[in-house]
Amino acid sequence: MALPYSVRLVCLCLEMLFLVNLAASVLVLGLSGTVAKAASRMRPQHAARWFLSLRLLPFTLSLLVIAALCVPSYLRYEQNTGSEGMGLFCIACALMGLGLVLTSAMRGTLALAQGYRMSRMSHGTQHVQTRRVADTEICVTEEATGAPLMALVGVLRPRLLVSCRLLQALTTPQLEAALRHERAHLLSRDNLKRLLMAVAPGMIPFHGGFAAVEAHWERFAELAADDYAAGGRADRSIALAETLIKVARLGNLERPMPLASSLSATSQQLALRVERLMSVSSAAPLNSRSPLAWRYLLLLSGMMGLLALLPKIFYPLYQMLESLLH
Repeated sequence: MALPYSVRLVCLCLEMLFLVNLAASVLVLGLSGTVAKAASRMRPQHAARWFLSLRLLPFTLSLLVIAALCVPSYLRYEQNTGSEGMGLFCIACALMGLGLVLTSAMRGTLALAQGYRMSRMSHGTQHVQTRRVADTEICVTEEATGAPLMALVGVLRPRLLVSCRLLQALTTPQLEAALRHERAHLLSRDNLKRLLMAVAPGMIPFHGGFAAVEAHWERFAELAADDYAAGGRADRSIALAETLIKVARLGNLERPMPLASSLSATSQQLALRVERLMSVSSAAPLNSRSPLAWRYLLLLSGMMGLLALLPKIFYPLYQMLESLLH
């Protein structure tokens, strides 16, 4: 099939997106078990960042390879002399890459739309009032469902929604512990991380493949927020454990909310979190400094940038791209 220069470049980028993302996804899934074992010896905050890095690594690496290597080498050596043919393998991989892009766009759009509808609860007819409790501004809402609600919703300007029923059921120490837990999610920007994971492509179109990695991140993110809320103090740990049990007895939400950090927990998570809280494990405060996982990604980006500055690799890479095109 003969295609013009610009279309061939787009198809090449989509092909490399699919191939690099697929290879990196296989690598990530192969390493996830080893990382899960090592994460049990880490602080939950650091373990959560490792799993977030694993989840985003295939897409990040794909973009780096395309932007730093493929596009520069193709623009440098490919002559814009008219239309050229493309092989079936390239077309098939390009279609798969296009499928990855469309699937990611659909997931991200759906998550944003659902998150926006949830955040509108703090502005719409269900809104009752805004209060300030323990130096935290909360939006008190009427019950939208039979389950109690305490959740940090939104990405750019997160708002903490609390249902009247839950507000009345919690004692002052329990409410303060719950608010500290949600503040930990706010400081960690966990809703933004949820959006990034929703936008990041899966292994193949219309199939994620990273459910286990995302579940590990969710678990450690909750444990990190618990540790921040407890702060190594027995009274705070017990108060938060009581809060989790009370919320579970009042009833959990039927479906998880997108782009929201909810106080509700599954039965397995509840048992683990309560057990850890009753052991009163001390934890360092959350911080914004880059741990080893993020330094690894920065190092990877720097290496790709250095490779892009080496002209000697461009022509062999261009020859490889030509073989992939035809």
